[in-house]
Amino acid sequence: MTEKKFKESFKILPVEDIIPSRTNPRKEFNQLKLNELAESIKSNGVIQPVIVRKNGEPKNKYELVSGERRLKASRLAGLEEIPAIIKDLTDEQVWEIQIIENLQRVDIHPLHEAEGFKRVIDSGKYTKELLAAKVGKSRSYISQRIKLNDLTVEAKNKFYEGKILLGHALIIAKLQEKDQKEVLSWRITNTSVEELENTVKQRFLSRIADAPFNPEDQGLAPEMGKCSACYMRSGFDPSLFPELKEDDYCTFRKCYDEKIIGSY
Repeated sequence: MTEKKFKESFKILPVEDIIPSRTNPRKEFNQLKLNELAESIKSNGVIQPVIVRKNGEPKNKYELVSGERRLKASRLAGLEEIPAIIKDLTDEQVWEIQIIENLQRVDIHPLHEAEGFKRVIDSGKYTKELLAAKVGKSRSYISQRIKLNDLTVEAKNKFYEGKILLGHALIIAKLQEKDQKEVLSWRITNTSVEELENTVKQRFLSRIADAPFNPEDQGLAPEMGKCSACYMRSGFDPSLFPELKEDDYCTFRKCYDEKIIGSY
């Protein structure tokens, strides 16, 4: 993807002339950290300008593109004006800037990251490789975060509540819904990631090389086809399964069992 060049200008704007963006994916702000930033702004001012664009309605107002935390803290600090960079941006460009900025936050929850990465990839404007370079992460990091979107609602809630760790969530997300439910019924809060990984591997994954059927026989499960072409095997996207890189495993237990039955 080529870098976009924007027409821009610098201006000191009244904070009351800047309106929030409806498309910004960030909805949560830590009040304590906002207060700390407000105190810093009182002493040092706003070091990094916010980014805005001219807004059609109401007239003479600007839509905030990037820097909502700085704007909120500036208002808390009692500032009447704030430094701003005014850019001529389309709706699509605004969305892209906001998504990327949000994904580069230090305190972003992995599930919010997962949603953001998926939105960017689904837009068709980035490959996983390009997105990884853009946000300074590895392709494996991007793939595994996106996979978190496959967690069940129950699993996501437990993750938000801190009842399962990120390492646990990354393992559970690779399983089918029924298998996720079974794992969540276990008491895994104090289980190490390595221990859960080994248990899940033994309980739910099947090494394709050890299959008691011909993995290339498409007739065993016509809807899924042969194993080598299946996206449900770990080798289909090795970046999702770095712990299984030396072997190819089936992650779809139902299909694997059906193929065993069909082979007799």
